[in-house]
Amino acid sequence: MFTMNIEFSIPISYRAMYSKMTIDEIYDYLDWDATLTIKHNNQIFFEEEIAIVEFYWHLLHWYRDFLSGQKQHFIYSTVEHTEPILVFSLKNNNDWAIDSIWKKHEKPFLIKEEILIHEVKKVIKTIMYQIEKPDNSPI
Repeated sequence: MFTMNIEFSIPISYRAMYSKMTIDEIYDYLDWDATLTIKHNNQIFFEEEIAIVEFYWHLLHWYRDFLSGQKQHFIYSTVEHTEPILVFSLKNNNDWAIDSIWKKHEKPFLIKEEILIHEVKKVIKTIMYQIEKPDNSPI
């Protein structure tokens, strides 16, 4: 079993003023962290604090490309690290390898595409709800 979860909380004051942020508030916004946990076979494969807005941007762009038929590797990189932090690599038509510089196991693992996409959609919706949607707004 494969799961990908993200846990964080955005201050309501930021959500309320999302569309009218100053440059200083935007920098604060980019600094928000979240705990990303990836489990495989009920064991933690990856669990780290990540820059949530940056991760969201990368993941959303990859997912939109995927939906348009472009099956490309997902590579989450930051300026703080020389190697990508998290990678989803297409191995064949329906299998993806998950790897990370912070993995808790020695080897990457393979999962089916439909499982990966289900978990990616779940994480995107969670982040979108917290970052982009005002209180009491349906997804």
